[in-house]
Amino acid sequence: MVRWLILILAVLLNGCASLPAVSSFPETASGQEERFFYDESSGIRYSVSNDDERFILRFTVPDENMIREMLRKGVYVYLDPSGKKKKDIYVNYPLKREGAQKRPDMLMPAGKPGSFDEAKRPEFKLGEQLESLPTEALFCSYGLMEIMPVYSGRSSVKVSLRAIDDRQLAYELIIPFKRISDKPAGEIETVTVGILSGKTDMIQMSGGPGEGPGGGGMQGGMHGGDLPSGDRMQGGEFGGNRDNVVSNPVELWFKVNLYRGE
Repeated sequence: MVRWLILILAVLLNGCASLPAVSSFPETASGQEERFFYDESSGIRYSVSNDDERFILRFTVPDENMIREMLRKGVYVYLDPSGKKKKDIYVNYPLKREGAQKRPDMLMPAGKPGSFDEAKRPEFKLGEQLESLPTEALFCSYGLMEIMPVYSGRSSVKVSLRAIDDRQLAYELIIPFKRISDKPAGEIETVTVGILSGKTDMIQMSGGPGEGPGGGGMQGGMHGGDLPSGDRMQGGEFGGNRDNVVSNPVELWFKVNLYRGE
């Protein structure tokens, strides 16, 4: 009995463990200063900044294998203004690429563990890969989904990828505070950020449609139950698939204390 109590207590303590906390920097007209934080487990360098109306996340991925997986399996960025790890609000870009498994330049050569031969890997050109990405992203708020053209100024949520070189991927997300919370921007003190790719439980929405910021509706949105057959949408896939388990999933969570002036 005592052993079970100890195990339960350990699980509870682990679930309540505090997230790494960072402070955002002011975003100016000329862009934010190059101040990055570093995650040792993934090698990802990330920066957060904000102005009075927008939250900006930037991160770089320096590992080719991780970049391959992100481009094939998609990337989810979760934003929780409660400071917890809720997955009710997220941006999904790039979307999962249905045909990626058939592209030789996106695959790792088959073989026994530890037998990988770099010489057999097709040349990976990141710039070309980015040119072939889907041109739509997905924004979800409490179950209500909105398809966003990536290269259009029509959406207030902006997300982009660029190649620093063939071995470094740069990600940028700019989102108004009003798309994250109903509170006035000046009253939001913290935002938890989660960066996930390649995990089978990347989507776990606890809220229902109509419960999110903005009075429960976004123009151009669609409910989760309205997704096309197979729960797929133009290169994106929702939910888990045991056949699509990746060898090196990414999961990075941290809490951001927002900049609110001197």
